[in-house]
Amino acid sequence: MLRQPVSQVQLTNVAIVRLKKNGLRFEIACYPNKVSSWRDGVEKDINEVLQSKDIFSHVQKGVYAKQADIHKAFGKTADHLIIEEILKEGDVQVNELERKSHQENMLKDVASIIAEKCVDAQSGCPIPYTIILRALEEIHVNVNVNKPAKKQALAIIKAHKERLGLERAKMRLRLTYAQEVAPELQDLISQITIESLKEDAMTVVIGIINPESYRLIFECIKTKGLEAKATIEVLDQRVVAEGEGTVRVQEEKKVEVPLTPAQVRQSHKKALSCNTCPGAEYNDVNDHRNHFKTVWHKYNIKRKSRNVETIIEAEFNILTPKEVNDLLESKIV
Repeated sequence: MLRQPVSQVQLTNVAIVRLKKNGLRFEIACYPNKVSSWRDGVEKDINEVLQSKDIFSHVQKGVYAKQADIHKAFGKTADHLIIEEILKEGDVQVNELERKSHQENMLKDVASIIAEKCVDAQSGCPIPYTIILRALEEIHVNVNVNKPAKKQALAIIKAHKERLGLERAKMRLRLTYAQEVAPELQDLISQITIESLKEDAMTVVIGIINPESYRLIFECIKTKGLEAKATIEVLDQRVVAEGEGTVRVQEEKKVEVPLTPAQVRQSHKKALSCNTCPGAEYNDVNDHRNHFKTVWHKYNIKRKSRNVETIIEAEFNILTPKEVNDLLESKIV
């Protein structure tokens, strides 16, 4: 049994890693934020990750896994190897507050990466991280805590750069090449905004280029085996103008479709909503009444009675029947 000070809410500071195998559920209790560090190879000592070296079937209830179940799922494997497998392959279970905290931290990481890689499209000035973070919140960007921040940042830049008025910061480079390989590089060289050019036995070009074009030149030199006759060197990773840029959030363009007379009449009707379940709005009275009989509504009523934030229907739909029933059947208010 995990022991905590009586003044602490039970298990709120435990990260649970769950693995289902052969129809059986196994859980281990870990320290928050340590699981990802261990999986990334940052944390080497597994004892710094585990809060308990026991294998549970239900951590929150303090129920240990039966030895017969462990042998059925893992055979005669040693406990420490089983724990490592659960830690490596299992799903991290977090409560709603932790999930929200992780999403906020991920959004901050994404905003920081965008601020590092982008500038104001009009002025070329760097944009403060706080302005980008506020803009991402304004356009309701969703981030995934299970995906790398850099990958998500690049996807957001590609999808929203015009709406936010951003562009990738350019790089300053030095390209040195022999005249005999110039034809093979000509199309790529044309993408450089040349600042200085020196032609001799070797041509030296210093200029500004987009990061994507720099990568194309680098890969061309490497794949064609031109390293002895052409070299590329980055002089400045990020070329920016003096001053401070900003973000101008533009409204998304919407195609307006004329409403039919019936739709116009329907649009004037006030939607019927539920004060407990977020997003539960209905135009039909019967649909509104039936909502109060749904398990989703009953589940949210139970959460609300415990002063826990209620959830939207999409979040409810991904819960397991066990998780729903555990709360609905609980007598604790």
